[in-house]
Parts: sequence; C-alpha cells; structure tokens
Amino acid sequence: MERSAAGNHWRWIALLWIGASTLFAGLGSSRLLDRDEPRNARCTIEMLEANDWIVPRFNNQLRTHKPILLYWAQMASYRMAGTNSWGARLPSAIAALATVLLLGLWTRVVAGPSIGFWSAAVLATSLLFVMAGRAATPDALLILFAAAGLLCMAMAMMYQREGAHRPGWFWLAYASWGVAMLAKGPVGLILPLAVALTWDWTERILLSPAIDSIRSAGSLRAAALKLVQVAWDNGWSTLRKARLPLGLLIALAVAAPWYLWVGYRTEGRWLSGFFLEHNLGRAVTAMEGHRGGLWFYPATLLAGIFPWSLFLLPIGWSVVWGWKDRSRTGSMVRLGTVWLLLYGAAFSMAATKLPSYLTPAYPGVACVVGVAMARWTRGEWKAPRWLDPVAIAMLSLAGIAISLAAAYAIDLQGWRDLTPYAAWGLVFPAAGLAGWGMIRNRTDRSLVPASTLVAASIWMAAIPMLLLPQLDRRRSHLDRFLEASGHSDAVGGTHFPRNASPAISTRWMAVGTIEPSWVLYSGQWIQEVGSDEKGLAEVARFLDQTDRRLVVPSDQWVGLERHLEASGIAIQAEARLEGFLRPDSSLIAAPAPEDAPRIGAQVSLPRGH
Repeated sequence: MERSAAGNHWRWIALLWIGASTLFAGLGSSRLLDRDEPRNARCTIEMLEANDWIVPRFNNQLRTHKPILLYWAQMASYRMAGTNSWGARLPSAIAALATVLLLGLWTRVVAGPSIGFWSAAVLATSLLFVMAGRAATPDALLILFAAAGLLCMAMAMMYQREGAHRPGWFWLAYASWGVAMLAKGPVGLILPLAVALTWDWTERILLSPAIDSIRSAGSLRAAALKLVQVAWDNGWSTLRKARLPLGLLIALAVAAPWYLWVGYRTEGRWLSGFFLEHNLGRAVTAMEGHRGGLWFYPATLLAGIFPWSLFLLPIGWSVVWGWKDRSRTGSMVRLGTVWLLLYGAAFSMAATKLPSYLTPAYPGVACVVGVAMARWTRGEWKAPRWLDPVAIAMLSLAGIAISLAAAYAIDLQGWRDLTPYAAWGLVFPAAGLAGWGMIRNRTDRSLVPASTLVAASIWMAAIPMLLLPQLDRRRSHLDRFLEASGHSDAVGGTHFPRNASPAISTRWMAVGTIEPSWVLYSGQWIQEVGSDEKGLAEVARFLDQTDRRLVVPSDQWVGLERHLEASGIAIQAEARLEGFLRPDSSLIAAPAPEDAPRIGAQVSLPRGH
C-alpha cells in the first residue's frame, strides 16, 4: 500500500512537470502572434484605460467577437504579471493546466491511477490543446469550464445510476457551464449539456435489464420495437433526472447579468453583433474564408492530438473494448466517444470551420487514448508482435518528416540560419530508438508510449523556448511600423504600452484591414476605412491635414494614388511592410511635397526599405 501511494505521488509530480513544460516554457518569449492574440490583449488594455469592466473595445471600436471572461482574466493577469506577452497568455496557460489536473483527478477516481495519469498526460501533450493553452484567446477557458461542467455532470449521473444521489454535482455542472458561456457564448452550455444527456441516455440503454430481452427477441421486427421502447423510456428518464429547469436557471444566473448589462450599455449593438454575426453568421456562412468539407475535422483531429494519433490501432481497440465493457472504465470510454462525435457533428454542419472549434472535445479524446495507453503499458490485451516495432517506426518517421518539412519551410523563407532548429523533430526518432533498444532487452512495454510522452514534452517545450523567439525577430512588418510611428524603442519587445488617446489616434489610417499587432505594440488607435468610394473620400479628407500617415496594401497603391491626384493630393511611399509568412505587403504613405514626382514613381521601393 505504501509503495502504491508513493507511486501515485510520483505520477502527480510527473504530470505537473509535463504540464508546466508544455504550457509554460517560453510562454512570454515572443510577441503575440496571429490576429486574435493582439486583438484580445489590446481590448483588455483599452478596458483598463477606460476603467470599464463591461464593454469590450478594440482600436476604440466595439468588439463583439467574444464575451467577457478572457478580458477579466487578463485584467487580473496584467496587474500581477504586467502588460506583456506573459501576462496576456498566462490565463490560458493556467486554465489549460487546470484542465489537465482536473481530468487526471476525475479519471483517477473513475478508472484508477494509471488511467488517470495517462489521460491527463495525453491531454497535456496533444498539439492543438497545447497551442490553445499557450495563446491569448478564450479557447483554453472554454475548454476548462465546459469540461469541468461535463465531468461534474458525468459524476452526478454515474452516482445516480448506481443508486446514490449527489445533487451538488449537478449544480456545479450548471454553474461551470454558466462560466463557459462567459468565455464563448451559448456553445459553452448547449454542446456539453447535449453530450451529457446523450451519454447518460446511452448508458441507461446499455445497462438496462431489458437489453438482454432484445437479444433473445424472436424476430428482427420484435427486437427493433423493443429497442425503440427501451430507448424512449430511458430518454425520458435521462431528461427527468438531469434537473434541467433549476440547472438552466443556475447557468443563466451566472452568465445572464453580464449579457444583459452589456446589451443595456451598448443599446443592443453588442448582442446583435455577437449572436447574429459571430454565432448565427458563422453557422450559415464561411466567414473569412474558413471553410472545409466533411474531412476537415477528422484531419484536424489527427494533427491536433499528435503524437498520439500515430497509435490509431491501440486506440481503436480501446474504443471497441470500451463499448463492450460494463465497468466505469468502459463508461468513461463511451463518454469520450460521444463527446468527440457530438462536437465533430455539430461543427461539421456549420459553414465556418476552424481547428480550434473541436478542442473542447479533446479532454474526451484524452480519456479514450489514456485508456488505450494504460492498457498497453499494463499488457492487458494481447497485442500482435509487430505492434511495437510498427509504432516505433511510425514515431520515428513522423519525427523525420517534421524535421524535413521544417527545414524546407525555413529554406523557402530564406532563413537558412534557422535550419538547425528543424532538427528538434528528431527527438521522436531518438525516443523511438531508445524504446526499441529497451524492448529488445525485454524491459516493460510501457517504454513505447512512455518514450513518446518524453519526446512530445521535450519537443513542445523546446519550440516556444528556442524557435519562436527567432521567428519573432523576422516580423519586419511590425518592426518597421513601430519605427515609422516613432516607437523604435518598442521594436522586438514583448511589452505593450497603455497610453492610447484620441490625440494619438488621429495620425494613422489604414485602407482595407489593419494588423492588430500595430495597434497593440504602438499604443495607437488606427482609423480603418474600406477601399470603396466612401473610404477613398475619407482618405482624401484625412490626408488634407498635417502629420498624417496612411497604410495601403501594395496592390492598391496605384489606384489610390491616381484617385488622390484627382483630388489634388500627392502621396509618397516611406516604407514597405512585408507580410510575415505571407506574400502580401503594405506601404506606409505620407503627403508628398509639391515638387515630388507623381503617379507610380514611389511604388518600386526596394524590399526591406
């Protein structure tokens, strides 16, 4: 018993170490990436500057993309860690680590310490989950509270089917889903509740005594009718016992006050923008070109749970075994399966598709994979002799492919000095070789998944610590904008200022779209206009004042210059902003002196000017 307790302590220590390395290593070593990270971080700053904890704003405009939870978390984080990359990303990292530990605790209670460890370890080293936990976005917060509610509900339903009544688990579930709605809206309640109800309904059917009479029915028609009757009865039983009326009131009591208050403060504009455009709109139309077929989420899942997706055979066996098993462990496998299928089906029907939409189902996937890895390590099923060598070969080939692809991409960008960083993918072949050597020496089979776990932890910690800061230094478009806007001291820094004011904001205008990182790291509001006639008229009025700068996409330069010349305004290009990992570029323009050459003369700036 003492040895078992010591082993459990070591599992938790190892789990904390893995989670800390994959989620916190190098968390603040690079500036915020993508477009959503800078938007969210800047929105929080503008709310702090206005001392407004209710209405989200970015670039002095109402931001209706996401609810309030991330901004509240970042406000607290900024006060502790400062307004920098670390402070912006810290809430997500904490939420992701909390999800890992919560899943480990829940699966340990349900299925034992070995499965508890492996389920949590798989989640902590799944690629897209780690990316969500390292990004200044609301995804990690949604995953935490949606999963917490679902696990509490599953515990309540499990006790209920076993004859015990623990209503507190129900109330915790609904309260958690109320917080999840503050992270990303109705999806924080509707989908996890649907998973819980579907899973409980399935469990009641499978565990029903009447299920045996279906197998012994005299004809197919009689069996089908009996199955429909069992499904109907147990469906109503699930709905009655889920405590929906009071539970939904609890969820709404948590989330509704902020929604009502922000609706009141913005005269309904935030509510219409969020629910109609960013919920209904994304469901019926592919926004911002984010589309894909039925293959999208299966492909995303394979990449998202890498490297564990390399072991599809033992995972598949685990699913088949779990649906036959009537223990709590089998019930957990069925929960994970339903969790993934419902989320995948729901978002496959939506027109807008993004890899992050499926990440709230990753804790369920980790339950299934965790059972597979635990049973593999314990030798609980007779695996074919070729499984270990094939698994090690796939792990090695995947690592080599990662290194080759990274080296090719680096060479394509002309960053040959970064080529050595591509070699980090070789940790997977190294782990495979170590596992193979130990298997040949007749040591424990656990070294196959264990070596994968070690390799994944090292790789996922090394990339943000070593490679991302180097890539960040190649973001010349941001550095040149900061230099042109008089913020040379901010070039390359991870800190962002808190000094926006209307006086500063009048100096800059962007035609088309702006890069949110310009606003974040310069601390300036940038007026954004379209390239239509109305927008071009605003550009003319803007440039008819002193000390003005304009950011123009390079492919729109000639047309804009001709239009402005017709209005008696000449412009000249001062700098080129190269797109980061994209072929597009923009030009910074200013009113030209009267004796400056006209149309097209300034377009051919040398690259990097």
